[in-house]
Amino acid sequence: MGKLITIKKTKGIEHLEFHVPSNPGVYLLVGANGSGKTTVLTALHRLCNANALRYGFKASQKTRLVDSFKDAGITYSTKGKSVTFAKREQRWSPTPKNNCSVLNDFGFSDSVFIKAADSRLSPREEEIKKGNIEPADDEVKNAMNMLFDTQRYDGLQRLKSVYGRGRAYIHFYVLGDSKQGYYSEKCFSTGSLAMLRLVEQLRHVAPGALILLDEAELALHPKVQLNLLQYLRDMAAKKNLTIFVSTHSPTMIRATDARNIMLIEKNPSKSGYYSIQTPCFPVYALGLIDEMGNSAPDAIFCVEDIMAKYILKELLDRYLEMDTQAKPQWRRLERRVIPIAGWKQTLEFMERSSTLIFAKSSYVRAILDHDVFDSSEKDANDKKRIWEPYATAKKAFDLGVTPELALITALDNAERDILEKVRSSFYVNYADFSASYKYTPKDNKPAIPRRIAKDKFRKLLDLIKSSTLKSEENIISQLVSLLFPLMYSEKDIRRFAKPIFGSLQ
Repeated sequence: MGKLITIKKTKGIEHLEFHVPSNPGVYLLVGANGSGKTTVLTALHRLCNANALRYGFKASQKTRLVDSFKDAGITYSTKGKSVTFAKREQRWSPTPKNNCSVLNDFGFSDSVFIKAADSRLSPREEEIKKGNIEPADDEVKNAMNMLFDTQRYDGLQRLKSVYGRGRAYIHFYVLGDSKQGYYSEKCFSTGSLAMLRLVEQLRHVAPGALILLDEAELALHPKVQLNLLQYLRDMAAKKNLTIFVSTHSPTMIRATDARNIMLIEKNPSKSGYYSIQTPCFPVYALGLIDEMGNSAPDAIFCVEDIMAKYILKELLDRYLEMDTQAKPQWRRLERRVIPIAGWKQTLEFMERSSTLIFAKSSYVRAILDHDVFDSSEKDANDKKRIWEPYATAKKAFDLGVTPELALITALDNAERDILEKVRSSFYVNYADFSASYKYTPKDNKPAIPRRIAKDKFRKLLDLIKSSTLKSEENIISQLVSLLFPLMYSEKDIRRFAKPIFGSLQ
């Protein structure tokens, strides 16, 4: 039962389908300027805010020829029901009206949209009036100290003033003490003030809410951006929040798991049509290989995921160890293996890389999982039409294995000494795990071996992560190194590695 938002003819988007994640957590929404990130956030905000579309998509008051939304439609679908909102004069009206309950079925208690606007970045307009100064809440002080890696917010105070005819209270934050004097939030830096507003809102938000943060990195140092990302993760776990962060920050993108990056991509063949790429590795999301600094390697190998990265590294290294006739320049080759995304995106990235500076001095090749080349696959002919021109040009190659399937098969067939090494390295008894494992089909897809292996490996990885302090990438690297001899014979190593090196002429 997926949760889907379909956006049509809204601002620059002709068509976009956005699948709302089922699990709470922090998700980065990335894409080029004008790709529709704020539009997606506005559509998400409507799940709990009746005025979200009205104020988020403001039309011109003077002419219908400007900022028109007359053909726009935003559809919310889940549990077999849907409702579409379309612009009618000043309101966005639902059709059918009786299906408005669909919004509640998305499961969020509330939504908070923190926009890149003056209300977030500027001090309040009211002047500070006489009132009582009292310490700020410890939760606010601790959060601000954590975000800015300081203790200066231990002195954070708030001035409680009576405001307006209704004698309501307003709070202004100040720093300082009674001896040295105070200075108010009107003197805070833009970044400090933005974080103070954010901390206040997250402190009071209801559990299970939807948080939408636009242009999160505004006025923040890269180190603070990383602290912000961790703070958001902590709050998401504490309050069961789903947080979407719109960002262009390479710092935040590189620090986020591929499964939590959602890239809005434009369809090059259909004007105004967009899709969401997720999981999405940071390199692909950024559209360039900026972590290479000023020096480009001799060869860049693009692969589909982290496991393929370490399998390819082992494959190339072991080939050079066993083949004494390998050309000397192959041994001296400085190479980088980079995970991109699915096989199509990996080919597309390699193709686009020809326009980047490093491509002038680096060979760029795509190494695809074996299932892409497998003629027994249901869509083998369609895949072949896409990859064959690259293979003919010696730019795309077969990894020789489908990573998860190869690794799980190796574990299933491993001798006792290998399984003992797995147990001593990861504190997990694979035989017990395998005996208790059960596959649950998803989305009515057939239970083919590749899907079962992928599901089984993900559950094994989660089990190992819960038993050790090791990172996911470190676990994968160790497993691949340990099981590699069970995945490739010497003949296989020569068969798949030699053509890759041979293309670097």
